[in-house]
Amino acid sequence: MSEPKQEALDKIEAAIDRLDNYVASLTAFTTLPDSIHVSALREGLPEVAAELRAALQEAGR
Repeated sequence: MSEPKQEALDKIEAAIDRLDNYVASLTAFTTLPDSIHVSALREGLPEVAAELRAALQEAGR
């Protein structure tokens, strides 16, 4: 596999890990107020989406 495509796949993998962390935080830290979770998702999910779009473009899709 070419180096740029591998780098793009690494970025996609990192974004998936971030999404997994969001899911885990929603299920594991139930003592925190919902507003904290919602704020984190509002801030973080657009960043993850942008990272995934950029990585797919790098991969040639």
